[in-house]
Amino acid sequence: MGGQQSGNLGRFPPPPPFPDLRKRTDPGRIWSEGAPHRAACRQAGVECESAGGRVACVTPPVRFIIEKVKGGIKVAVKDRPETEELLTEEALNESLNRAAYGCTDKHIGPKEKIGNKGGGLAVRLRAILAKK
Repeated sequence: MGGQQSGNLGRFPPPPPFPDLRKRTDPGRIWSEGAPHRAACRQAGVECESAGGRVACVTPPVRFIIEKVKGGIKVAVKDRPETEELLTEEALNESLNRAAYGCTDKHIGPKEKIGNKGGGLAVRLRAILAKK
């Protein structure tokens, strides 16, 4: 047993080596050419609809003030005191996401226009509820 190998080590050929990306002849080639759809747009003479890998955020950032109180959690959009709302423990126990998205839909706007701000609020609410 001492000198023998166990398992399938000798039965399969070794895998091919990983390509060394540092040895490419032109490392900037892919950036200069652009993605294939951009090249096709250029060739057709039309403006490409793609804005690149990341698009700038179209909605301004929103900060929430969250405070744990006796009846539930008080939530308000920072610098907008008229948005203060009490999320009851019953509503939070039923569905925390529904309560968070309901609050953002009411005071900021629908998810389709504002993005995932309700999801961020839900994460903050979970963190507050986890603290005892």
